[in-house]
Amino acid sequence: AGMGKVYACRKRLVQKMKDERIDLLLCPTALFPAIPHSLPLEIPYTALFSTVLWSAMDFPAGVVTTSLWTA
Repeated sequence: AGMGKVYACRKRLVQKMKDERIDLLLCPTALFPAIPHSLPLEIPYTALFSTVLWSAMDFPAGVVTTSLWTA
């Protein structure tokens, strides 16, 4: 039932994008710069909500680095 709701939401979003002639959504993957690979378990799950949302709807994604993380 849960995934059925996700895919129904996706179908509505795709139709709305077609209706509005939207080809691309550009949004941040997280609310902070990239972190070292040794720290991923220290990030609060809620900080990645926007990424999780698009992944759950099976939308393709790419990431472009715009800043660097330093100690």
